[in-house]
Amino acid sequence: MEVRKARLEEFYDIMNIYHYAQKRMIAMGNPNQWSDVYPNPLMVHEDIETERSYVLCEGDKLCGVFVFIIGDDPTYRRIEGGHWLNDEPYGVIHRIAAAEGCKGILENALAWAEKQIGNIRIDTHEANLIMQYLLEKLGYTICGTIYVDDGSPRIAYQKRTSIAVTKGEMKINDIGEKLKMQFADVGNRIGRAVIEADFMGLEINSDKKDDGNTPLG
Repeated sequence: MEVRKARLEEFYDIMNIYHYAQKRMIAMGNPNQWSDVYPNPLMVHEDIETERSYVLCEGDKLCGVFVFIIGDDPTYRRIEGGHWLNDEPYGVIHRIAAAEGCKGILENALAWAEKQIGNIRIDTHEANLIMQYLLEKLGYTICGTIYVDDGSPRIAYQKRTSIAVTKGEMKINDIGEKLKMQFADVGNRIGRAVIEADFMGLEINSDKKDDGNTPLG
């Protein structure tokens, strides 16, 4: 199943997917998560325009849609009854929905998202038992409760895969690459040592305050 950015000309097809998802949630005893008004057309249009809306396709058929963002999500700054697995950079999936007759949308979307950053946060309504089951089956951990814009609670999940990159690793790698570029043309022993160094093998505590004795700041 292919994942790509949604296109404006697909707006009405995407809205139809959301309308189907709204009706399905209500029919399955989950009338409050989206009801029949969320996500609204303006929100969906903005998602597409800002290139954070993605679709899952099989050939020309749109099978599902979701929003994917890498960066701080204000909704996730406050969490109760637990804590996030880490404070590393993360990606978020919102507004995920499957078209009628399509299966495996959540699994495929998460597999794709995990390849983009490897540290994913996601939430769902307490009445969405199917999504809770699938998230736990896919290795996601319940971290606590967060609250969406209207103040209603959601169960918060997170998963960190083996390809996730910590802040410290990003800092070390960035410094290492810059040093290697600086010494690329230096034909001496020190220059060769820098170019051949394994900077990712160094240890760093990204949360430790600089006491003036830390060589890399």
